[in-house]
Amino acid sequence: MNLSKASVTNISNKLHKEGFIKRSQMNDNKKEVYFSLSSKGRQVFEVHTMMHEIIERRFFDGLNSFSESELQASLKFFQTIINQNENIVNGDRKT
Repeated sequence: MNLSKASVTNISNKLHKEGFIKRSQMNDNKKEVYFSLSSKGRQVFEVHTMMHEIIERRFFDGLNSFSESELQASLKFFQTIINQNENIVNGDRKT
């Protein structure tokens, strides 16, 4: 994710302040900080997971409404777009 130490500290401080995470340290190493989800954080995580499952289910339900030939045409379209974008990125503009 390429986050700086300052960004991680800022984000973790906000999450801790709001009660989403717990912070702990080992007795022999005060430099290392460990985080875990609090019960409030666990609830948010579970709701977030359920939302992803609902969205995924809706996506596949939507795909099931297409015929095999419609899916093949869509696949060919997306593959063509991906190939053209890759060619542009690689400097080959002959598409």
